[in-house]
Order: sequence, then C-alpha cells, then structure tokens
Amino acid sequence: MKLYSLVLNDNNYFIKQYVKDNNAEIVKEQTYRPNEYFNYPNLEEIKMEMKNIGAEALILNDIHDLQDINTFEEFINQAEKNNIEVIFASQKLKTSKKYTIRELVFYLSRNFYN
Repeated sequence: MKLYSLVLNDNNYFIKQYVKDNNAEIVKEQTYRPNEYFNYPNLEEIKMEMKNIGAEALILNDIHDLQDINTFEEFINQAEKNNIEVIFASQKLKTSKKYTIRELVFYLSRNFYN
C-alpha cells in the first residue's frame, strides 16, 4: 500500500511517499521535491496562509488512491485529476479549510485568498 503526503517545513515543501506492508509498517520512504522551474507557490506564502487560518498541518485526502508517481509534477497532475482536496487543519482551533490542489498550486502564490 502506498501513501503520499505533502510535507511543509521551515525551508521547503515536498511530497513523501510511504510504502507499507500488510501490517501497516513502513518498508520504504521516498521524497519528491518540486522542480524549481515550475511556478509552484512560494513556501512563505503557503505558511502565511496557514497562519491566517490557524493551520498547523497540511493533509491530503484520499491520497492512497493515486497511482505510482515519480516526480512532484506527476503528483500534482494526478491529485488534480482525482479531485484530491488539500485540508489545512488546526487541532488547536478545531477547524479546517479545504482547497483543491489546483487552488493550492496555481492560486495561493498569487494571493488568491487575500
């Protein structure tokens, strides 16, 4: 079983793939980074939007339904094709806000929500 997650940290954002065995143990882990030539949202703008809504985590719904991916671009394409929603979640505020992958990737960097 393969699971994918979008990871945000202080310096970067990237896709992690986890391959789990039948006992739900992680047997393989792989990271895909965005291609610098593609116009993806600036990390600071993503973090600012998360702060605006009190978000502490990014969660991708139903990510296990994606086929195998080899690049960050393939991840974005498949996530969009499968209408996967990105959830900004905050346990502290007990709230969440949903975005489509297209909204996240193409509009967030252009201050779409401001």
